[in-house]
Amino acid sequence: MNRMSLIIAALFFCLGAPAHAWDEHAGLMSQMMDTNAAKSRSYLKNSVVIPSEDEQKKEIEILAKELDVNAEKIPTEKPGKLSIKDYLQGELSGTATIDEPDMGMDQDLPDSTDPKNDRPWMGGKTGPTSQGYRHMFFPGIEWLSPIRTLQIPFRSIGQSPERILKIHAISEKFMQDKNLYWALRTRLWELHYVQDLHQPFHVMQVPYIRMLPWKDLFHGFVARSTQVVANFHYAYEGLIRESVNEDHLSTLAPCFELPTSSAATPMNEQVVHEIVVLARNSARQIGIPLYQLWDKEMKDPTINLPEGMGALDYYSYLHANPEEENQKAAVAAVEDLLKTTCELMKHVSLLTFSELDQLMSTSIITGK
Repeated sequence: MNRMSLIIAALFFCLGAPAHAWDEHAGLMSQMMDTNAAKSRSYLKNSVVIPSEDEQKKEIEILAKELDVNAEKIPTEKPGKLSIKDYLQGELSGTATIDEPDMGMDQDLPDSTDPKNDRPWMGGKTGPTSQGYRHMFFPGIEWLSPIRTLQIPFRSIGQSPERILKIHAISEKFMQDKNLYWALRTRLWELHYVQDLHQPFHVMQVPYIRMLPWKDLFHGFVARSTQVVANFHYAYEGLIRESVNEDHLSTLAPCFELPTSSAATPMNEQVVHEIVVLARNSARQIGIPLYQLWDKEMKDPTINLPEGMGALDYYSYLHANPEEENQKAAVAAVEDLLKTTCELMKHVSLLTFSELDQLMSTSIITGK
């Protein structure tokens, strides 16, 4: 088997990593709510009323049929009244609504929800990884850059773009019906997928070809590639989670602030396309420093981060002293990672506020 055939075989299996972009979206929302952009939005002080659990269950059943999702995995939220800002951060329920799409609604679904049969290439049909086809999108091989963009199959796979637009339309309908709670809740579901699509591992199967374990070319290359790419995927998310959770002390904190000239952009097919292009263009930019940082660790057969085998001290990498022995290269790699991720987070923040601004811009929403 030649090198290209082995790459293709490896890619077939490399898609089994769970699609949990940015690990926890609540952390991103918390950062955004601690910006001047948030302070300048008076609507965040307005109240939203969370209806009774019985009312929620009725609506969930309707939405589950419309969206082809698992109704049993959509939680009811604790009834009550709180500010929109607190609701966005999950202050009442303890769990941010924006994380709900990762709680199982897209998992273990019937074949009818996957007419193009994408799931075998994107995490399988059962278990936590079965949600991948709705949280990721691989647009297909680019024939001018076949090695950089190599994917199997060559065609586009994944439903993320269409899910964003469909849930956006549902949120708009709730807005027209003056139902603030469900307009806001479904808008947060939409934003979950929007934020997911900014994760480079969600739009590029292998961000950097040297990540693959070439020394195992003739010794379990397929299985080893699956493990190694998943390790890099998890390591990247772990490092960003550690940084985001440092709140205002985070290097990434300023990246969530909006430029003064920012304006609301209606969510449409073109905007979704621009997200995919941005994330794909960032894939190699995060892939190289990830490889430089952890090539040895991620290719260690005893390390399997998705399965909880092994760990990295992300804090020490974020706060390493470049003057210390052997730290200069690692510090530079982390800086490169954070610089690229900062640009992604700027776009995440821009679109998140844009979608919230548009939702709250009309006076017809009074809440229900």
